[in-house]
Amino acid sequence: MEKVQRKSRLRGCALKEFQNSLSDINKYLSYYVFISSQFLIQNESIIKSEPNKRTIEEFSSNPLSAQFDVKLNQLNSHTLETNKFVFDSLFLYCCFELDNYFKSTYKYLQSVERFFETKGESLDSFPVKITELVTVESLNQIIDNLNISKDKDFSEEEYLTFEYFRLRRNTIAHRNIEARYSGSMKEFIEKNGTNLNTYWNKSNTIIKRLDFTSKNLQFDSMDSIVDIINILRNTTPKLEEKIILKISANEWVEYLFSTFKKEVSSYDINVEEKFIKSFNKFTSIKLNCIFDNKIIEKVVYKR
Repeated sequence: MEKVQRKSRLRGCALKEFQNSLSDINKYLSYYVFISSQFLIQNESIIKSEPNKRTIEEFSSNPLSAQFDVKLNQLNSHTLETNKFVFDSLFLYCCFELDNYFKSTYKYLQSVERFFETKGESLDSFPVKITELVTVESLNQIIDNLNISKDKDFSEEEYLTFEYFRLRRNTIAHRNIEARYSGSMKEFIEKNGTNLNTYWNKSNTIIKRLDFTSKNLQFDSMDSIVDIINILRNTTPKLEEKIILKISANEWVEYLFSTFKKEVSSYDINVEEKFIKSFNKFTSIKLNCIFDNKIIEKVVYKR
């Protein structure tokens, strides 16, 4: 089975959208931390000189000063607590976007499968119909349903990292802070935490603060969220590559050619060199890959 000739790593539209979402999260996180820290810096002198003065007095021109009426010396502690809430929330949002990405990529493969079904054919790697996702825990099902191997390209440690994120997401969503380090989360950390720290510290991914052995499961650092964003940026393309490569180059060309004919308004298949150039530009946008001319000739020109 001929495989896709890769143009760097394969990137379907779902992955591009996910990576863009990560960039947005990182941008909003940086902006929030900048504004909140700058506020404390600019008001440091008044906080120190008049610690018992209330915000409603000092910031009377702010329409929210009455709603947030505390002593100035409490501003720092309130900022720290708010930071934890914001960091937890952004982590949940990362997980939400990750799950959407998993489901979108899986549906993309199913759309390819349906295309061949309408022709009375099946994909080489999937002679049996791809199973529907039935629960919210998408990654475990995708790994099993598509028979994704855990090897040097997508390692056991990377898979376990996704599992850590899933468990930590559940603790934030369903437990109070004191109870987060318990049950399956506690068992996972005790079994895998040290190994994951070792793995990521040796990797090329920049990890500054995230500690997989920590019993404190409330985020209290911007760096920890940035670490998670960095991990997701570096692991999802590798996982997608393994998923996309489940379909042969010939199958991709046939499917993408059918899409090309629907979406490109003007082309001339008889001007072969120009068509192939245009078609590969299209596949670069759709799948971030190009195909050998011989494969295109075989599939499109039937020779």
